[in-house]
Parts: sequence; C-alpha cells; structure tokens
Amino acid sequence: MKKVNFAKLLSLLALVVSVCFFSSCEKDDDGDAGVDAASIIGAWTSTGTVVDITINDVSIIDFFMEELGLSEAEAEEFSSLFEDEMDMEGTVEFKEDGEFATNWEGDAPESGTWALSNENTILTIAIDGEDEDMVFDVITLTSSLLTIEQTQTELEDMDQDGTDETMKMKMTMSFSK
Repeated sequence: MKKVNFAKLLSLLALVVSVCFFSSCEKDDDGDAGVDAASIIGAWTSTGTVVDITINDVSIIDFFMEELGLSEAEAEEFSSLFEDEMDMEGTVEFKEDGEFATNWEGDAPESGTWALSNENTILTIAIDGEDEDMVFDVITLTSSLLTIEQTQTELEDMDQDGTDETMKMKMTMSFSK
C-alpha cells in the first residue's frame, strides 16, 4: 500500500477548487433552445450543486485510491470535501438591465453583468473585477426553475510524477424562484 501524501492531497484539492472558480469553459450546444429570456429575471435560490470529476477518465475516488494510496473510505471522505466546497447556498438576482448580484452564504457579495446567447442556451457571467467570464450551458430555464452546467478540462500533473493528467469537471447548479 502506498503511503498517503497529505501535502499532495491538499495541493490537489486547491487545484480542483481553483479550476472551478477561476477558469472559463468552452460552450456545448446541448441546452434547450427557444427558452424565454425574460424568465431569468428575478431572484433565484440555489437548490443544489452536483460536481462530477474524473482524472484520466477515472472517477476522482478511484484516482485517490490508485494514485494516492487512500482507502475507499478515505477517498470518499476527501471527495466529499470537493463537493462541499462546490455546493453554494444563497441567491443570485438577475436584473432586467443585464446586471446581477449574488448573496452566497459565507462569501462576500459579488456583482457584474449577465447575458443569454445562442437562442438562450448559453449564460455568460462577467463578475466585476475578474478577467475571465464564466460561461454556462442553460439546461433548464422556466419561470420557476433554472439549471446551468459548466464543463472544464485541464491538464495538470496532479500526482507529481512528471506527467500531466487530464482532469474533467462537470458542475451542474440548480435554482428555484
């Protein structure tokens, strides 16, 4: 059994969290076309976030077990730290003038601009003070439900063996009005 390297594990956690919050992604064209853009106007409350992370097409739990020597219980526990970090509780308000404001539990409020494009299947968020926009696929947009999704792929030497691994993270966020 490999000895657990907690420094390596913590650096991996920091990498995954930073990829989620500070990277933009390429858009996919698999959202529902023709949704009413006016439906997004108003205050939305987060109802859940689902994060699916694979490294070299292997689940993050299996990667932790195979590459870092964690037991299944340890890998599941550490994986839940990622999920907890990504689960945002609070509200976001989309205003008619293209502005938005957030009120996430435990975080400072943020604001900026928003825009729907590609027949309202792409939501672009520009946070004041950030260099890169966040781009989400709109999976569901009705007068009371909003589901957005972002998929990112990064190359990084996650196990510090001199070879880059491919990390793919898909984050799906759901909201209700």
